[in-house]
Amino acid sequence: GTVRNPWQTGAVPQVQVPPIGGYATPQQGGYYPQASNPSINPLAQLQATKRSSITRAVSDEIEYKGEKNPFSALQKKNLDVNQAISELLDYFDDRRAPLFTSDALSKLLRTKPPTHINQKELVETIINWARNKTAVMGWPIAIILLRVITLIRQAETSQLIEDFDGAVFYPGFIQELTNYCTPPEVEEFMRGLSSL
Repeated sequence: GTVRNPWQTGAVPQVQVPPIGGYATPQQGGYYPQASNPSINPLAQLQATKRSSITRAVSDEIEYKGEKNPFSALQKKNLDVNQAISELLDYFDDRRAPLFTSDALSKLLRTKPPTHINQKELVETIINWARNKTAVMGWPIAIILLRVITLIRQAETSQLIEDFDGAVFYPGFIQELTNYCTPPEVEEFMRGLSSL
C-alpha cells in the first residue's frame, strides 16, 4: 500500500494571479497584527534621548583617502565610551556576563588615570537607565540602585575591574547617585546600603 504523509492535506494551494499592470496584495487572512512589545529597552531609550549620535558614529568615523580628520581620535574615543556604556547597561540588565563586561567596567569605573568618563556623566547615565527601568518594571529606584552597587561589588570581588579602588570610588559614586533621588528614595537606598 501507499503510505500517506500525515502532513499532507490533499488540498491544492490556490494562487492569486496579479491583475495586469499592477501587483496583487497577498491575502493575510488569519494573521494577526504584531503586538508592540510592552517591555521597553531602557538602553534604546537612553540612546535615543541622551546619546542619539551613537547610531551615526560609524558613518562619522569614515576617513576618505588623502583627507586628514583631526577629530577621528576623539570620535573613536567617544564610540569606545558609548560601546562601554552599552555593555555596562547590558550587564546591569543581566544580558551580559561580568566576565564579558570586564573591559567596559574597567574603562568606565577605573579610579586611576586615564579616566574615560567623568563620574557625574556616568551617574547621569545610570540614573536615566534606572528611571526607565523603574517605569518599565515598577520597582522602586532604590532597589535598582542597590542592584547596581551589588553588581559593581561582585565584579570588583571577582577582580574584573582594572585600576579600581573601591575606597575611592564608592563614597563619591553613592553621593552622586543620591543627588538625583528624592528624600524618601535616598532613605530607602541608604538603609539598603547598610545591609550590604
